[in-house]
Amino acid sequence: MSLKKNTIANYLGQGWTVLMGLAFVPVYIRYLGVEAWGLVGFMSMLQAWLTLLDMGLSPTLSREMARFQAGAHSAQSIRDLLRSLEMIYGGVAVAVVGIVWLIAPWVAVHWLSATQVSAASVAQAIGMMGLVLAARMVEQVYRGAIQGLQRQVWLNGAQSVLATLRWAGAVGVLAWVDTSIEAFFLWQGLVSLLTVLILARQTYHWLPPAKHPASFDLDALVRIRSFAGGMAATTFCQSC
Repeated sequence: MSLKKNTIANYLGQGWTVLMGLAFVPVYIRYLGVEAWGLVGFMSMLQAWLTLLDMGLSPTLSREMARFQAGAHSAQSIRDLLRSLEMIYGGVAVAVVGIVWLIAPWVAVHWLSATQVSAASVAQAIGMMGLVLAARMVEQVYRGAIQGLQRQVWLNGAQSVLATLRWAGAVGVLAWVDTSIEAFFLWQGLVSLLTVLILARQTYHWLPPAKHPASFDLDALVRIRSFAGGMAATTFCQSC
């Protein structure tokens, strides 16, 4: 795939995703109210903080996938590396869901202190945020892998379709199913899980078969620790 096509696809895909995220904001506010919509901003803040938990692993995986394309990895070693990162991200994602669910009631009552939305609804919405945030963390694994495999055209096309489903679909949910903030976040969670499944399936589709089933490989993680550490430090500095 040419650099020019990948670059154009990245610009178009990111532009469409941003457009979808902004285009329906007035509609969401009309159905949910300003205070409930503020919870979406709260989730965006949490997501920004959680990028630090990436630890530089997704850009490192992208690099290793590119090296695999150049012959630096066998099918077995790259699948083992991918499986190792899947297990790490999966563990972190489960922890995120559990922690968010546990602190949701306290945050709803003592931190956000909403007046137009009940504390119970806010707590449920925050709990659902945990699912969305966890799924979006796992998305990073496969997004990094697909970028490293130089499949940006497909990736940006898929992300554009899914962004449309995520944001335009939420309008349909609010208009015809339920106007609650819980319904909004439930829809976001379902689309996030669908995104993980689609990206995972395509990633493995593009990887050649290996002799043995993929497994956790500590040595593979040790080999990438220096580059991942550098990327983690860069991400932390940019966040400060």
